[in-house]
Amino acid sequence: VTFNLRCQYDRVDGVNSFIHRAGMILDKIEDEKPDVICFQEVVDGMRQFFKLHLNDYTVIGHGRNADFAGEGVSIAFRNDTMELFEAQQFWLSPTPYVPASRFEDCQSGCPRTCVAVTLKYAHEDIPIRFYAVHLDHIGEKVRTLGIRQILDKAAELEKLSKCHNIILGDFNAEPGEEAIRLCDEFEDYPIADVTKDTGITFHDFGRGTADGRDGMKIDYIYVGKELSDSVSDVCLWKDKNNGIYLSDHYPVCCTINFLKKNEKI
Repeated sequence: VTFNLRCQYDRVDGVNSFIHRAGMILDKIEDEKPDVICFQEVVDGMRQFFKLHLNDYTVIGHGRNADFAGEGVSIAFRNDTMELFEAQQFWLSPTPYVPASRFEDCQSGCPRTCVAVTLKYAHEDIPIRFYAVHLDHIGEKVRTLGIRQILDKAAELEKLSKCHNIILGDFNAEPGEEAIRLCDEFEDYPIADVTKDTGITFHDFGRGTADGRDGMKIDYIYVGKELSDSVSDVCLWKDKNNGIYLSDHYPVCCTINFLKKNEKI
């Protein structure tokens, strides 16, 4: 699952403030029990909330600021189904291991990070490397630079050890933009967008976009081409209760069928 949580903007989100959505989110995760969730827009209090209440999961990821606090990306994985091999977080920048670093000439003021974890099912031989991402919201150029950094890393590591690769998150790019074209055409490690038919994913709590559209498709799950025929049941979590949504994005879920237990990713 890729799940943009929407930061804790309690003063402006009214009934859809995180405090009103939090229990609904926990209930949804408990009902669906996905093996892996990529969260975006996780601020410090939300990170601690999930570490406290997602008792069946391990939550990995820290803030994007120089002191490792603030908003960031996190990955949660189930302890009973997944074994952790390796985890790291790096910044999307020319100096990926310098905290809070950015592409200075074309990026917004927000540093951007990627959380990468390598996990394995006990009953499978090949690990799965997940790259959780939230690309910049301002510049198309910097989104392309950021996703290229991740694609290059995936291609490089694929030469060292055999893994399935899944890149997922909020790309802040609609279909046809340069960052998405790069993903669709990347030759060093071909990947496939298994969420291409989901329709809109960002809906702003049902309000749509400022230009009058119902919303935008900006959330994606890409898998290595060797997995593309094994993916099914791609869906959006469109839960709504008394005007309260899970988030201003629809979380995107898919199932990987090659796994022996038909587990959800």
